[in-house]
Amino acid sequence: MKAKNYIVFLLGIVVLGLGVAWSVVPASGHGDGERKERCALAGTWIGTLGEATIRLTAIPQDPANRRVSLLYQNVTEDPNFGGLVNQILGSPVTSRTDFRGEAVRTGPRTFDYTRVAHAINENKVSVGFPPQFKVVYIELVSGTIEFTDCDTIEMSLTAAFFSADQDPFGEEPPIVCSGPGGAFPGPFVSTLRRMHPVPPCEP
Repeated sequence: MKAKNYIVFLLGIVVLGLGVAWSVVPASGHGDGERKERCALAGTWIGTLGEATIRLTAIPQDPANRRVSLLYQNVTEDPNFGGLVNQILGSPVTSRTDFRGEAVRTGPRTFDYTRVAHAINENKVSVGFPPQFKVVYIELVSGTIEFTDCDTIEMSLTAAFFSADQDPFGEEPPIVCSGPGGAFPGPFVSTLRRMHPVPPCEP
């Protein structure tokens, strides 16, 4: 009985040690013992992507923020991209949904993520019931999130555009993919800061 209790005690120490190692790990590329604090992505973030204003809300799926659901809003971007959508797909866009996505932790201060949105033309409606607006394109964005400190993140992105009848998670290539030589050359990196409560203004 004592031997069994001793084994359980040792296992508890090992598990505790692994938890500490996950929370604070040596920074890559440093041999001097410098350590990086693990940052939580959960929260609301506000920033810019070029001249666009963006907002991000991250909702954790577990206490350690290993998987995080994302709600991403590009407040000011033109979903027609200056007329390129009409040129490529032959239909203008009247609106685009907010992005929904998911991020997965890859390190104490890094995540990989993917998010998706649908652009629609509200002037084209299906004949079925209930009537449906026409989906013009599906935008799938993937990239990385890296903390410069626990209140500031940088999001890199590559955007892929699919037609309405394509599966953005399938094997068929997109109609357009951002990157060197493409219609949207990039690279695209946005900087966002964590939003904190502030006291109300006083007249």
